Amino acid sequence: VTATLSTQSGKDYSSYVTGYYTDFGLAGLVDLDFNFGLDVTGGVRWDSIKGKSTSDATRTRSKNGAVGEDTQGAWSWSVSANYKLPFGLVPYGTIARQSVVIAGQGAELDPGNLQAGTWISASKLYEGGIKGSFLNNRLYAAVSVYKQSRVDFNAQSITVNQAVETKGLEAEVRWSVDRHLLVTGAYTKTNVYNLTALNDGVLFSFFGIEDLKGVKDPSLHLGGQLFGLLPIGNKDQARRAGIPKDLFSGTATYSFDNGLAFAASVSHVPSVFSGQAQSVRLPAYTLVDGSASFAKGPWLFRVVVKNATNAKYFRANFTELFGSTIALPERPRSWQASVVYKF
Repeated sequence: VTATLSTQSGKDYSSYVTGYYTDFGLAGLVDLDFNFGLDVTGGVRWDSIKGKSTSDATRTRSKNGAVGEDTQGAWSWSVSANYKLPFGLVPYGTIARQSVVIAGQGAELDPGNLQAGTWISASKLYEGGIKGSFLNNRLYAAVSVYKQSRVDFNAQSITVNQAVETKGLEAEVRWSVDRHLLVTGAYTKTNVYNLTALNDGVLFSFFGIEDLKGVKDPSLHLGGQLFGLLPIGNKDQARRAGIPKDLFSGTATYSFDNGLAFAASVSHVPSVFSGQAQSVRLPAYTLVDGSASFAKGPWLFRVVVKNATNAKYFRANFTELFGSTIALPERPRSWQASVVYKF
């Protein structure tokens, strides 16, 4: 027996919600610049948000006719400060809170969240670092550490709004060697954790061949799609897949006085797991791009090559759900040539 598709019959949807929400906000900003080197910037915003959603019982399998309506006030704010030290050094710090409306993929509000008053959450950010300019502002360097989190387990969606924690470090340097040569370098260290999975101890996912260690004949499940709950027993298992922990990159550009210029960039991405089950690992890769251009009056001639070494690399896709079944191949070597005339 073949069931009629919900999109054809207008029935048997897993959910069918209609509704609205309105937002009235008021914000303020202040910038305090002191003579002794301290600069403080602060901002605050207050929102009054009203939402209402109705589930259509005639169009869903569960016959759910729930109605939710609620009005809440939400605060968002940020404070940043930096201080100018001798030798061009500037330490700085930022603390911020951003209120977030928990909406679905279609921007809908869940009636149950409205009834429970859990449809608004907040993100928090803590960042601190030091930056500086040297050699008559020809050399710039910066390093910072940060932590960002949203920890409301009651108001979250696995598809669009997850309770996560991100910790990391960022460092960069830019050096204008002379009026012809500019070089840059950057390093990022990122750790992203799914707090909902860590709190629950399990995470729903679809299974791939590598997940089913006890199945010797893959043909037993290749005709369908198996799914279940992955055990999440520690923070390492809760780490979001597909995001490289360490990333290195560098660029260089050289411009001649006659209008000819060359540019190159290189980035290295280490191996990462493609899914939350940590059974499929995507290979590491190094990506090289380059370009050459010539400008003469209103004319610009430019040639760009992407992935110059024709590296074979992949990107994870929706790691919590499909990481063990889908990996997206990225583009091989490609060329682009352009002629631009400005008038």
